[in-house]
This record gives sequence, structure tokens and C-alpha cells, in this order.
Amino acid sequence: MNKEEYRATYNAEDATPGWDAIDDALKKIYNDQEPKHWAAVPHYSIGGKDPIDGISFYETYHEDELYYHFVTYGFSHLYYDEKYLDDEFSNMGFELTFRLKPYQLDDNGPTWVFQLIQNIARYVFKSGKWFEPYHYMPAGGQIRTDSDTSLTGLAFLLDPELGEIDTPHGKVQFLQMFGITDEELASIKDTNSDAEALIKQHAINNPLLISDLDRKYIGNHNKGEMYKFNKDTKGTILERQTTYAIINDLKNNQSYKVNYISKQEFSIESRSFDGIQIFNEHPLLEEHEYSNTELIISTIANEPDLLSREIFQSLKLHYQGWRTDNYLNTEYDIVKMLSEGQGMLYRGPPSGAHVVELILKKHNIVFKALIRGKIENDKYKVLFLGKNYIVAKDFKVEKSEPSESNEKIETTSPDEANKTSFWNRLINKIKN
Repeated sequence: MNKEEYRATYNAEDATPGWDAIDDALKKIYNDQEPKHWAAVPHYSIGGKDPIDGISFYETYHEDELYYHFVTYGFSHLYYDEKYLDDEFSNMGFELTFRLKPYQLDDNGPTWVFQLIQNIARYVFKSGKWFEPYHYMPAGGQIRTDSDTSLTGLAFLLDPELGEIDTPHGKVQFLQMFGITDEELASIKDTNSDAEALIKQHAINNPLLISDLDRKYIGNHNKGEMYKFNKDTKGTILERQTTYAIINDLKNNQSYKVNYISKQEFSIESRSFDGIQIFNEHPLLEEHEYSNTELIISTIANEPDLLSREIFQSLKLHYQGWRTDNYLNTEYDIVKMLSEGQGMLYRGPPSGAHVVELILKKHNIVFKALIRGKIENDKYKVLFLGKNYIVAKDFKVEKSEPSESNEKIETTSPDEANKTSFWNRLINKIKN
């Protein structure tokens, strides 16, 4: 937008181009729903203590459960000002959002969120620092004071529905806050990384990243004897049966029997492993814990090649490479299906379906979602022995020696000439 168009579109006296752009983005999701709004009084520019001009929040639902969606007005340029027309980013370049499950102590509404956001705003405007997707910060205590919540920090992500917009004053990202625990903060610091992996792990079962003050840290490992192992444990699979494996911990040369409780899935790539971990949340688990969702399209796509690539890449990112195209209808050419505008595009877990639904809506593709099958809300875990993994309800460990009555997997490495027969025997043992 050039200066002449800007002047013709907005009234210099009372126009709010930036504010209007935020409103327009929200209308695409909430239509004519009137949000509840909190305004800073007195205004920050005339001596008020709160930097953010206003915070709106919407009452909405995901899978029939109520939650609140907060959106700020004030990190970006909201009001008429011609000098911002050529800026790439509008002021700080973002506005904050927050999705929150109702909490039992918030009888008078979640007003504490307003103060939390204003505290963050004071830090931003005082320091001149800004946030980007996958940044994180400790809150210096519980994010909601006077509660027993375990959430003591915040991670940031691009809001799954609002994303990024262009305004007359530059780009604005809607950065969503997500509450995290002390243990999760420590795990990020230990790996010297950002919060991307943690966010993606939570998104598997919580695609909108709705913060829950009652959420407790589950952790990567199940409690019990498995704690004698960790991600630094190196070992060898000595024996592999349908319901258990016998492994050797090379550090102390001790053998252990790992029993599988209700095994569902496995993949064995190597008998040697470097690290043992158990996850309660992982892309491999979702299809065992939830009913499938089918997405059936009924509209011709304008750019089927582009849409196909976007869906594939988004699912690959969502499932972190573990379930790349498992749930797309690969029995039929996806591009051809999108060109013809009819057919079952996706059949798989609900979080992946939600990813595809958002893309289809963006491209104005009409579709129908159907729930197929019924899973009794079972919870599973995945045990990693290096790159090998087993999915089961639980695992029990006991000290053991390799069974003399069963064929053992050799404890010495087979030479290259014998590798093929070695793995054939292993695969046959697993099948039997």
C-alpha cells in the first residue's frame, strides 16, 4: 500500500489500520462472535503502567471442550502513522495469543492472564528484545500465582490458526504462548536447543497447544526399574522374542529381561544400541490411542500439485518424519484426486487430520470428516533401544540371563558375509 492509498483508505484523525488488520484475521475464525475485551487504563502513552493497549479473549471449543483464546493489541503498530508504511515488520513484528483450558480457581474469569501478558510486554518494551517461534522463557514462578499449577515457563509457537498476516505497517506474527513445567524447561536447557521438539511432541495429542494449568509433567521415562537405564546406556540385544527381549548393559556387563505388556508394534534395525528411552507421548503412539478420522474431499483444487506438496510436507513436519505419508490415501494418485475433486484423501489419527483440515480450508476445499472405528482410550508407551523401538502398554524389567532353551542372537558381531542370514534368522524369530 502506497501513501496515497493509505490516506484514501484511512482517516488520519482516528484510523486504526493495525488494529483493524488483527480484527480481520480474527473474524475469519470467529465470524461475528463478540469477544470479551480488557483495555489498559490509563493508556501507556500518557503514563499508564500497562504497555499493551488491549487484550481480547474468545470462548470457543475444541473437540467439545471449552477453552479461551486470548489475543493482544499493542506489540505491533495499531494506529495511523505514515512513517511505518515501508517497514518490513510492524513494530515488534508480533502479537501474543494464548489458549487456556478453564481452571477451577478462575470463578471470576481468567483475569490473571492479563497481568501475565502485561509483565511480558514490560520486559519486551524495556529490553527491546522480541520473541520468535520456539523461543522460551521461565516465568520466575508459577504462571498463575496462588495456585498449585506445575506450569512455570512459556514456550512460543506460531498460532496454529492465525499464523502470520500482512498489515499496512508490516508483517505481524501471532505468537502463541504455551505453558511448560520446570522439568521441560530443564530438558530444553540440557539439550542447548530451542523449544521446537517439545512443542511438536505436545502437538501430537494437543494440536492447538491449549495450556492446561492442571497438566503435570509426565516425562520421557516411565517410573520403576527402567530408571536404571538412560539415554547414555549402551548395550546389545542378546535375545528377541514376541513378548520380551534380553539385553546386555555393556557398562556393567549385566543382562536384563525387558517384558512387553500388550505389544502393538516394533521395528528392529540393529542388535547394538546406544541409549534407552521410553516416551509416553510420541508420533508413533497416536494411531494406537485414537480412532481414525477420514477426510473426503468434494471440491476441485486450483493448484493440485502445490496443495499435494503442502499437505505432504505439513504431515511430515507434524509427525516429525515418523509417519510421513502413512495416512494419505496412497492407493490413489493424490494429485489426480485433488484435480478431480473427489475421494478419500486422509485416513488416520485426529491430530494429523486437523493439520490437513486447516490446509484444505485455506485452499477453499470442501470436505467431510468421518470418525472410523473405536479405540477404548488406551494409553501406550514406546521403548527405544537406540534406533530400535517397541510400542506396548508398559514394560517390566528384571535381571536375567539369556535363555538356554531358545536360540540366542550371537553376542559377537557377525561378519559381513553372515549379516544377511543373521537378520533373516532374527526376523523369522520375531514373526514366530
